[in-house]
Amino acid sequence: MRKSTKILGALAVAGLIIAGGTVFTEANTVPTSTAGYGTSTVTGVTVTNVHYAVSTADANAIDSIAFTETQNVSTVKFQAILTINGGPAQIVCDNTGTPFTILCLTPGQQISTIQHVALTVVSQ
Repeated sequence: MRKSTKILGALAVAGLIIAGGTVFTEANTVPTSTAGYGTSTVTGVTVTNVHYAVSTADANAIDSIAFTETQNVSTVKFQAILTINGGPAQIVCDNTGTPFTILCLTPGQQISTIQHVALTVVSQ
């Protein structure tokens, strides 16, 4: 009799665990969503000139870098990011309202620390 009571008790506990587990799994909901794939034609922006504006306060620093492009960027919505020496800091640049020019402000950037610059332009 004692053995059957233990078995019944174990079955009751197992039943509660299973019921509890079911409650937790039934509470998860995943909204309906659609995944897709698309393609786009990407054309590059060609830089024809890079102008470093030396700081008037410190001849060893630059205040901005201006990139001259082959296409008019003054009327295009875009995001331009300047990376100096591979990052990690990134500088958000802007068009100046001047056709063909993207301006990146770099106040106090020491010239001696610049090894290379990279400009990433993404149309929005």
